[in-house]
Amino acid sequence: MEMTIEEYKNKLLDDIDFAITATGTSDAYCTGMVNGMKYVKSLIDGNKPEFIEVEEGEKGYNFPDVIGEACEMYVDGIWIKGKIVDGYRFRDGMVTIEDANGQRYSCGAARTELYRKGNMKEEKLRKLKAQLSTAGDRRDWDTCERIEKEIEELKGETNDRMY
Repeated sequence: MEMTIEEYKNKLLDDIDFAITATGTSDAYCTGMVNGMKYVKSLIDGNKPEFIEVEEGEKGYNFPDVIGEACEMYVDGIWIKGKIVDGYRFRDGMVTIEDANGQRYSCGAARTELYRKGNMKEEKLRKLKAQLSTAGDRRDWDTCERIEKEIEELKGETNDRMY
């Protein structure tokens, strides 16, 4: 007895649900696999996928996966400077950077020796300024004062990786 397309579709969706349950979300890698399966399921059923966000402490790798963050990647014997972009399998731990010429390069969590943060001082300043703005909106003047002091101290430091 042959299955209809609708029966086949329902069986496939059930099998994907089973695979999602069996895989679980015990670490960042499994969560990435589950998110991939949810994406495939959305292609079949037409519903928007509900991805599982990976919390900062659960990532299991050192990739600063913030889109737009400065970084460097070792490619063909040289360090390429660029910024992180939303590229192939971004939610699974793959990092794609784009250099000043628009060329893209990727590497995964297993190859962390090929990747390093770029301008860490500039990134920290950007985050502190965002926190300062939020504290100001809340009228939390003690926090504003503390953050302003941190910003001044950071501006006084040298950063040999600055570019």
